[in-house]
Amino acid sequence: MNEQEQRRKKKRYEKIYRRNLRLYKHKKVKLPFLEVWAGKQCTLQCRDCLHMIPYIKQEKLSIQKLIRDCDILFELCEVDYFSIAGGEPFCCKDLYKLLDYIADSQAVKNGKIITNGTVMPDKRTRESLKNLKGKLEIRVDIYPGQEEKTKLFLEFLEKEQLRCHVQKYRADKKSNWKHVSSPDQWEIPEKMTELIYKDCEVRRCTSLCDGELTSCPRGIISSEIYHIEKNFCEHVRVSQLKNDTASRARIATCIDDSVYKDYCRYCLGLNAANPYFVVPGVQIRKKDTK
Repeated sequence: MNEQEQRRKKKRYEKIYRRNLRLYKHKKVKLPFLEVWAGKQCTLQCRDCLHMIPYIKQEKLSIQKLIRDCDILFELCEVDYFSIAGGEPFCCKDLYKLLDYIADSQAVKNGKIITNGTVMPDKRTRESLKNLKGKLEIRVDIYPGQEEKTKLFLEFLEKEQLRCHVQKYRADKKSNWKHVSSPDQWEIPEKMTELIYKDCEVRRCTSLCDGELTSCPRGIISSEIYHIEKNFCEHVRVSQLKNDTASRARIATCIDDSVYKDYCRYCLGLNAANPYFVVPGVQIRKKDTK
């Protein structure tokens, strides 16, 4: 991004922030969708992973820290829909702590857990799933070639009659999987980025990972993959927030969808104009990852 673009975006964000100081003086910020990452580990190596997990450092994250961050956000925001993602959430041995927290939380009314179904939860986690009493739907994405690995998980869901949705993908059928970028994605021109961003389905997918809040899961991995400096207006450290107007304005500015994000310059977007459909769940070899 050149200096002229940077100055233009900075002025727009300054204007948005001042407006948000007025708007959120006495009310919470509305988050239509909040996705939290339970970890950066996965059992699969999907070439076209939206979160680009195969291309980043695989690591465990602190569930206790995530819960503290959720506490802060729930004080500042109203969350319509809460999603637990990853990586693969069930790779996290402490996931039950988050599930128990959500079960008791008045701030979460509805949501989902996104899993590939290849990890059978341990006894403690299975009990926590049952204790949710349907508050979170378990969405199981079954990719071509992975059907056998999901049998135990699907049998558990059926036996316990847990709220779930099973999405089966086929290698020979057009799906909603699209190629949105790769680790060697070129920088997209600003005007084209603005057009892509305008109709992108993920621009309101507010994501929280390892203490960082941004408006799209691609923002979480942008620095590691594309080596771009994070824009202060587009990335918020939750631990630095207070229960005040300035913090609410910061969140509202971060997720404002009228301005494309710096990391959008490396993404083709999920929208109707993107013609690049791909076979879902194609696995890559270990040596092809970074």
